[in-house]
Amino acid sequence: MGAEDLPRVSIGLPVFNGEKYITETLDSILAQTFRDFELIICDNASTDRTEAICRSYAQTDPRVRYHRQPTNLGACANYDMAFRMSRAPYFKWHAHDDLLAPKYLERMVGVLDGDPTCILAHSQTVRINGFGTQTLCFLDQIDFDSDEPARRLAHWVLPLARNNAPIFGLIRRDAMERTPLHGDFIASDRVFLAAITLLGRSRIVPEPLFFNRDHPQTSTRGQTTQKDRLSWNRGRPSRWPILRDWRILKGFLDALGRVSLTRRERLAAYWVLLNWCWLYRSDLALELMLPLFWNGRPTRLGRLVIDGKWNRRIVRRTDVTRALRRF
Repeated sequence: MGAEDLPRVSIGLPVFNGEKYITETLDSILAQTFRDFELIICDNASTDRTEAICRSYAQTDPRVRYHRQPTNLGACANYDMAFRMSRAPYFKWHAHDDLLAPKYLERMVGVLDGDPTCILAHSQTVRINGFGTQTLCFLDQIDFDSDEPARRLAHWVLPLARNNAPIFGLIRRDAMERTPLHGDFIASDRVFLAAITLLGRSRIVPEPLFFNRDHPQTSTRGQTTQKDRLSWNRGRPSRWPILRDWRILKGFLDALGRVSLTRRERLAAYWVLLNWCWLYRSDLALELMLPLFWNGRPTRLGRLVIDGKWNRRIVRRTDVTRALRRF
């Protein structure tokens, strides 16, 4: 296949048992005004009608490619498989229950085409419920538009309540290939976005073109403990202590090690991560107690931590503001 036959955009849609919403989602993707794209559906061994629905779309629209995993690989591996099966220079992940406005791809392609230094483009995010009713508009999404890598990193990792919607933005393929994609740990999407912000500038278009659906069957609501979330990500139960925040920190450091920076830029980025450690100091300290067992069994505190049922320490807003002022 020659370069002239490649689509401009690839959309990777990972799904597991998504029969309730996937028809509406596929219709919103195929109704895009920008039509030069391929849609790769990675079905993670669904047991409902997802396969039949997706195959019917693949039969009627040549832009749709359907791939079914023989077994459940876990959410992270299925997301990454969708990217590895793609071919276009621009790539976008899309959840099976989210929606796009018709001009989403047209606007995001225009941003990336018009600015070679921008590696990710996304729109303002609107939250919808299971019935499609708008419930919230995220106004705190900021452009990671600085030329300084440490400043971009600081404005992504330091606010503790940052919305992760930009992971569903349109991203340059060559930038994604320089990241580890998703690790099989909790919050690996935050690490992926940290790697992207280190690599280059991002833009958030101030138009409500992306609709993120919140409903009782979402993975974050369905997996109530950290063990459940880790099993969802990996596709298998985990027997090891869940050092979530230490694993995230390792991911940040690995991402930083992959990027070519000046000495000043690298030191500034390490200072950002030191501030992140301070903000999460209680959780990091608590996770160090996970190996403590009594007679081969977890202590009461160990059970609380492993089950993920403790209340996260609330960090004062002034702590975050003071840290951000340094960058």
